[in-house]
Amino acid sequence: MKMIYRLLVAAVCAFCVSAGSSAQTTVVDFEDVGASLAGDSAYRGEDLAGGYTSGPIDFTTNYNSMFDSWNGAAYSNRSSWALGGASGFEEFQFGNDTVAASPTGGSGSGFNGSDTWGVLFGFTPNEARFEIGAGFRLESLQINNTRTTAHILENGNSQATPFADGDSFEVIFNSIRVDVVNGVEEVTVLASSNPFNLANGTSIVRDWTQVDLVGSSVENASMIGLEFRSTDVGMFGINTPTYVAVDNITLVAVPEPNSFFVLLFGLVTVARKRKRG
Repeated sequence: MKMIYRLLVAAVCAFCVSAGSSAQTTVVDFEDVGASLAGDSAYRGEDLAGGYTSGPIDFTTNYNSMFDSWNGAAYSNRSSWALGGASGFEEFQFGNDTVAASPTGGSGSGFNGSDTWGVLFGFTPNEARFEIGAGFRLESLQINNTRTTAHILENGNSQATPFADGDSFEVIFNSIRVDVVNGVEEVTVLASSNPFNLANGTSIVRDWTQVDLVGSSVENASMIGLEFRSTDVGMFGINTPTYVAVDNITLVAVPEPNSFFVLLFGLVTVARKRKRG
């Protein structure tokens, strides 16, 4: 029995070391879907397909053709802003919401200068969401403000006030479950990450920033919903535009348990044969 026990312990240790060293990462960088975009454009669900898939992640998108507006997930390679006065900002030009911010205050690009990035937006918590394919867990992602959000955080607009000391704008990643009951969607929050700052006082994120989720309560989530929090709140909720640009979502393959059980069975068989001998 001692021999069998030792072999079992060795098998577990060997499997854990093997799983840690051989785990394969997959980076969802939106370049696969971005390849079909025209120059200086964005996909916001205009085809009414209800979303898109990049790598092993499914993104949900809802487009309203009457108002040319959207929520959920978009992807973009846009660098230009529609002109609207000396600032180059037009308040209700919704195409501006898919432009990434940059440290210079102008338009940015994807992470490490890539061509394409994602944008997530929701009026209400978990309206912006994505679903991770089976066999993967979430390790990290890059986030940035959109140029529109950064502009309004700094300058305000007809609804929002410029940020000052003591103000904050944060995004939280929730592990969620979505059920449809009598035709009505019900979202249950199973766990939440720590909040990540998109603005702290007058310090506004304008470059890609890595969010590490290893060891967090949402790293093994199959569906992620985004929740935004801001100190600038009005009669109808948050005044701050609730957009975030995302890129390089890194997933780690979860080792198949079958290989472990095959190894375990083999070792137990050997141990039994030794005992009989």
